[in-house]
Amino acid sequence: AIGVGSDGEVALVSILGERAFYLWVTLKLNPRVVLVEWNPLVPTSEDWVAPPTRGPGPAFLFDSAFTGAGIQAIARLAREKGYILAHASARAPYTAVLVRGDLGDRLRPSAHRDDPRRTAEL
Repeated sequence: AIGVGSDGEVALVSILGERAFYLWVTLKLNPRVVLVEWNPLVPTSEDWVAPPTRGPGPAFLFDSAFTGAGIQAIARLAREKGYILAHASARAPYTAVLVRGDLGDRLRPSAHRDDPRRTAEL
């Protein structure tokens, strides 16, 4: 995780597997923008996060469908932390761009901003 102070401009949460989701849960940073990886193998209609692991295991190493978090789970966590899902890349690297809620009015209006399934199609 990279951040600048408690209210830095950008935080990048980029760790293999589900650890990125759980790391962001515990971070006390409040940057303007957060970038978090999401698992595109999780159906966009499902709010799913892999259970925490203590280390690499067979599922972790060989089946990426069982790691990380789907875009719905990332969007839910974003809302809980006061962020808005501004964009989710539909190509690798699969990254969600989350903007702090108090800055949300600076985003261009989008009919799909609150629907991660549609946002992910951008």
